[in-house]
Amino acid sequence: MPPSVNAMYFNLPGGHGRAKTQKYRDWCNSAGKILTAQIKGRMGGRVDIRIKLEDSHPTADCSNYIKATEDLLVSSGVISDDRAKFVRSVKVEWAPIRGIQIEIEKVAA
Repeated sequence: MPPSVNAMYFNLPGGHGRAKTQKYRDWCNSAGKILTAQIKGRMGGRVDIRIKLEDSHPTADCSNYIKATEDLLVSSGVISDDRAKFVRSVKVEWAPIRGIQIEIEKVAA
């Protein structure tokens, strides 16, 4: 599972900005390896993304897992960018799976 948006960053001492948490860095590293082993190449252009999350977090807000997932897709080179020009929609839902499942569909320009 990706970290919640609330667990992605922490404030640096002295008001010097924000940095990735160790939990987020660890997830990016391990999920990035899994992702690049499963997907070859970039999906250029406009896309719709569907995210299924393991349904074992009864008090969690599923939308809090979108940002880490989109950032992983960009940093792994799967999609060009997560700006509106490229990602036209994101659907996130709880599902009876383990971890996370991501489906990406190319959208006509």
